[in-house]
Amino acid sequence: MYTRREFIKLIFSTTILLDNKKRYLPPIEIGLGDDPEKILKWDRNASSIVLERISPTFLTAWLNAKDSRSSNIGDWLGWKESGFLRELKSLGYNLHVITWEDSKLTDGKYHISSKFKKDVKEITKIARSEGILSPMFSLATEFTTYVEPWDTYNERTKPYYKEFIKNISSATEGIKSILPRAKVSISWGGWIATFDDPSRVRGKSIIPYFGELMRRMDFISFQSMVEHKTGELPNNDPSHNVSGNPEQIILCLKTFRRWKKPLMVSHFAPHNKRADVLADDLWRMSGTKWQKLARELGLFALSHMWYELFKENDFGCLDAAENFTGISYAEIRV
Repeated sequence: MYTRREFIKLIFSTTILLDNKKRYLPPIEIGLGDDPEKILKWDRNASSIVLERISPTFLTAWLNAKDSRSSNIGDWLGWKESGFLRELKSLGYNLHVITWEDSKLTDGKYHISSKFKKDVKEITKIARSEGILSPMFSLATEFTTYVEPWDTYNERTKPYYKEFIKNISSATEGIKSILPRAKVSISWGGWIATFDDPSRVRGKSIIPYFGELMRRMDFISFQSMVEHKTGELPNNDPSHNVSGNPEQIILCLKTFRRWKKPLMVSHFAPHNKRADVLADDLWRMSGTKWQKLARELGLFALSHMWYELFKENDFGCLDAAENFTGISYAEIRV
């Protein structure tokens, strides 16, 4: 039994502890893609330096459609046969799975097919068999490009999106039936938060139509692949809506936080693979102001798109990534 003095002391200590917890924002987990086998096996010597300096907690792999009826699921089956994913697990990495299709090849049909659900279920079974019990899934990245007109909800796209939501929901249920601890999201193109056309239900106006689906997800993810440095293009240049990736990520966080889910940058890099842009982005995103705001808005993870960009440390991009990791893992006082 506690005396009154001991009880008050215990309550006071607990209050202090809780108060201290409130003073710090959680870290941002770092991931690395886009091919774990290349990183851990094919390019082991160069990759060891990148892995040591970036220190990812998870590695990102892709399930890509080749056309409306086939995919690269064979790569995953090969990993099952070789035991590669068990090695990934033994090295302490979690697995992040992104699914994607190029609508020029598939007409958007893969993610509304039974083949997609079968492939995702197979990957989930493989993960379970290799001891990866809480993988993350960013399903259908950039999905508003799978049907034309892009980024638009209208009478033409509505039937597709209804089938899409139904199939993604079914795929999610399939994942959870095998691995209840798996975390699942849909992955937006980050540009969706940079413009809005309510009259045509384009840009941000399309997002609420997927609100119910997002509420059933464990988290929400989006990519960010702006090709230019912050401030590199003139303000009146019509080819861009944001100054760069750091701004686009913040815009996405502000846009998607209304669904009260953890938020993730599913794949991050300049699309044109400019190492100078990557380095500049990472230095800017290492600033205390950006880090504090991003974490307050709910960012819990960011995955680098391409391991290859860091190998030669061009423009100091690996230096910048190492610094970004250190800042992202550090506690920040509220």
